[in-house]
Amino acid sequence: MRARPVKSENLLVAFLLALLPATGVHAATAVDAADGADAYEQALEHFKLDRYAEAITELTALLKADPGNARATLLLARSHLEHYLAEQKASDLAEAKRLAATLGDLIKGTADLAYLEGKIAFATGDTKTAETRYRAGLETDPDHSLSANSLAIVLNAQDKRADALVLLDEFVTRHPHDAVALYNLGCLLALEGDTEKAALRYRQAVDERPWFASPHNNLGCLAFRQGKLDDAARAFTKVTTLRPDSPLGWHNLGCVRESQGNYPEAIAAFAKVAELRPGATFGYARLGHACELAGDYDQAVRALERLASLRPEAADVRFRIGYLDEQLGRLAEAEAAYKQVLVMRPASATAYTNLGNVYLRRGDTARAIETYERAIEVNPAYAGAYYNLGTALLEAARYDEALEQLNTAVRLKSDDARAYNNLGNVHFMQGRLSEAVDAYALAVKHAPDEALFRSNLGTALYHANKLDAAAQAFEKAIALEPALFDARYNLGLLRYSQQRYDDAAVQLVEAVALSETAPARNSLANALFMAGRTDAAITSYQRALELDARYLPACKNLGAACMAKDDYRRAIEAYTEAVEHEPDNAENFYRRGLAYERAAISDKASADYTLYLRMAPDGPHADEVKDRLKKLPPAAN
Repeated sequence: MRARPVKSENLLVAFLLALLPATGVHAATAVDAADGADAYEQALEHFKLDRYAEAITELTALLKADPGNARATLLLARSHLEHYLAEQKASDLAEAKRLAATLGDLIKGTADLAYLEGKIAFATGDTKTAETRYRAGLETDPDHSLSANSLAIVLNAQDKRADALVLLDEFVTRHPHDAVALYNLGCLLALEGDTEKAALRYRQAVDERPWFASPHNNLGCLAFRQGKLDDAARAFTKVTTLRPDSPLGWHNLGCVRESQGNYPEAIAAFAKVAELRPGATFGYARLGHACELAGDYDQAVRALERLASLRPEAADVRFRIGYLDEQLGRLAEAEAAYKQVLVMRPASATAYTNLGNVYLRRGDTARAIETYERAIEVNPAYAGAYYNLGTALLEAARYDEALEQLNTAVRLKSDDARAYNNLGNVHFMQGRLSEAVDAYALAVKHAPDEALFRSNLGTALYHANKLDAAAQAFEKAIALEPALFDARYNLGLLRYSQQRYDDAAVQLVEAVALSETAPARNSLANALFMAGRTDAAITSYQRALELDARYLPACKNLGAACMAKDDYRRAIEAYTEAVEHEPDNAENFYRRGLAYERAAISDKASADYTLYLRMAPDGPHADEVKDRLKKLPPAAN
């Protein structure tokens, strides 16, 4: 009655058109002090690794000692801009603008200043001004890498990809060792769908700058989309090695590991994303999904609870938490989660349906039925609600109502195998075997790999006395799911009815191994007994009674098996158990009377025969019992 979690499509986020600082940033004033040069290089390293806050701290300290350092001022302005784009803090944008104004006096008329002004315009969404300033930078210095790459980015953002491609193609022709331009050209080619040329450019960028993580990342993306998961994993592993603090690298590695079915490594990667970006939602979302696929619902709930704290308005997250709590048997938590969903989305038929499932699992069928009916009220076209309502009515033995709801479910969703299966159950319970067979056959048609549906079809065919077809259905069910108890057990009963006792025993041994119940043990014992393996049958009957001392068929059958072995004492004990549990059944006294007679305990045989005649004077054994009483020794009378 519940939907199984479906593996979602992996979402890979590529670095699309990113900029790293060029190696030759023009500066009006050089830094003479060695310490200042070291501080700048440290800040530059932070910038390359997207550690903008650290870069800002280093550069701010540097500029206090050397306020006229133009290249440090430029890098500080860029760091504030990148931090603004990442965190959307208005103070960063304001500081970048202030620093640009300062630079106006230091590097007026340079490509660097034009580039910075274009970057500020682009950050505020003014792409036309950005384009103008970037072009100004290139007019001042046609070889200015930052301006060329940034202009390509802004042209692409304005749907001028062809112009961007021409620009970068010409630029890398003149500057074949510019890794950033090679990389950005690869991004544009990938967007155009030319993955082969894109991969070539990414590899060239890697050759120029082996530490440049972005092309490694995008090579991984291309490999992933081509189904080359091992290649993708190697590429993303390289990214996490180069940039261990990059959430994107860990995220993409996690996606690949998840696709490979390597859930432990996927979970570890997504957990790293959450650690690096505790305030971001995507890490917890992917972590929860991977944990769910791995079957670790408890950890999945913890991840999704964290996600819900970041997105309290997200009904879908709260719904998934409810589903997982339900799977864990935490019904109170599941109920609370679904009710929260309904506060946010009062017309959610799926939330009502799953809330009904919680009530049904608690055994509150009446409340479950009411909740399913509410789901139908808010969405009369939702087939799942009719299916679950029909299932609940079936459990409540309200068969006619169940039939109506399940028929509606299949009208709305004609390929719903579960609904056809339950329609078969309703027909079967009402004795309509032909209709049950037809319904189960439709379930099998729409879900041919579902072993349970084939087993149910076999059961209906068996009761309709279509034994060969039933056996075939059971065998196909077992082939699909060898551990399906019902198919094994019922095939065993079928073979028994065909007097193929050894074959019956084979299936019933397997059934008992899957679920050792008193009825299964008794059926196995019957097959063993009829196959001439009386000692094994007796052992199995005794085991049935150990499992359920009040299981009367085993008592009676144990008595019969002991009689066949001439073990009258044990037969008498077995029949006495039957008498004690079922004192109003005349047959029990007849059977025990036979055991007493064979054991030459005539007085007790006489007593049981007499009781039989008193309880069933016209019973099937009445004439035989009268003859036996006459033949007992006179002293016994």
